[in-house]
Amino acid sequence: MEQALVYGGLSRPGILLTKELMDRGIEVTALSSAMTSEEHTAEENRALFLGRNALFRESVRQNDQACDYVFFTDCCRAETAFMDRIIEKITDTLDTLSQAGSLVLLSSVDIFGNRARGNLENHPVRPTTQAGRMADEMERVFIKRLRKIKFNHAVILRSEPIKDMDEQVAEKAAILMTEMALRDFPGSEIVHYFSHSGTEPALNMKIRKLLGDRFSWL
Repeated sequence: MEQALVYGGLSRPGILLTKELMDRGIEVTALSSAMTSEEHTAEENRALFLGRNALFRESVRQNDQACDYVFFTDCCRAETAFMDRIIEKITDTLDTLSQAGSLVLLSSVDIFGNRARGNLENHPVRPTTQAGRMADEMERVFIKRLRKIKFNHAVILRSEPIKDMDEQVAEKAAILMTEMALRDFPGSEIVHYFSHSGTEPALNMKIRKLLGDRFSWL
């Protein structure tokens, strides 16, 4: 049975991804991303619901093992106080991971500041907010650690903040994360997903190219 490790798998950004993976028959281990007592409580409530599913389990820490798919969600926070703790958790998870088929990091388009226009292939990264700076630092940590892991391919998916999306749009983001992990292509890619109406077609150009015409809403 295929196995997925999801950092933040019980968070607001990660819970829909966890459900999407299980719906596809993939066994999910969720690592906690909670930073506050309120977030711990929210994770516990979601775990009570998912705990009845044989494909789900939760863990405090990643053990050294091979996984088919590894996802990192709930990484780009705006709270300065959480930055060091989140980076420590992500680094620890990556450093204890020996092998993975695919890795996906959910990043943020905040990394561009207010300059996200047209084709973003060679667009400069110039974060102007704390969330954008967090996204930039997380991507750097992710890319650096990839050199130590055996993997088939890795993807950084830069999206609008899922916590600000409505449920339907957030579900689409979860589908895209899953699809990018399951796709069979070598190497590493950075792709973007803009969901709001009136989005320039060029902004979602690369992800459409990789996934084909399967999703009319891209």
